[in-house]
Amino acid sequence: GQARFVRENADKYSHFLFTDSYDIVFAAGWEEILPKFEAFNSPIVFGAECYCWPDQAQMPLYPPSPHRCKYLNAGMWMATAEAAIPFTQELAEIAARREKCDQGIVTDMFLSKKHPIVLDTACSLLFCMNMDSPHFLDLTGARPKTTDTGEEPCMFHGNGASDLRAICW
Repeated sequence: GQARFVRENADKYSHFLFTDSYDIVFAAGWEEILPKFEAFNSPIVFGAECYCWPDQAQMPLYPPSPHRCKYLNAGMWMATAEAAIPFTQELAEIAARREKCDQGIVTDMFLSKKHPIVLDTACSLLFCMNMDSPHFLDLTGARPKTTDTGEEPCMFHGNGASDLRAICW
């Protein structure tokens, strides 16, 4: 899937953005997403969440963060074309063995530091709507804003079971 798409289109696009297909709401377009991505100064950025899944034993392996969302969430990732090629190739090779879910695979890839992956711990690109996360949104303005980091996320992720209707303004 992703590896083939990246390989076949790397000459057409400078960046790739992948999201879960069924539970993402976009609050901004490419004109806001791209500069926020570039501010990370890393060629691969993943969304972050407040829960370490699928393996809580990996919690102490994560780098320190001042933010509550410090664990990788595979519901959104973005990369330059150059970085996406080797990343998706390795991801596809590991996934073909069917030993772990996608989040488990990319968490291992992040923790290995083999790829230059950073996490959007402040939720500038993606806000995960899991557990008590909706309590960290200010819905009084024109667009939802995080109460703990002050960011206006570009995307909201239902994270499988969360109701996204509250943020659809």
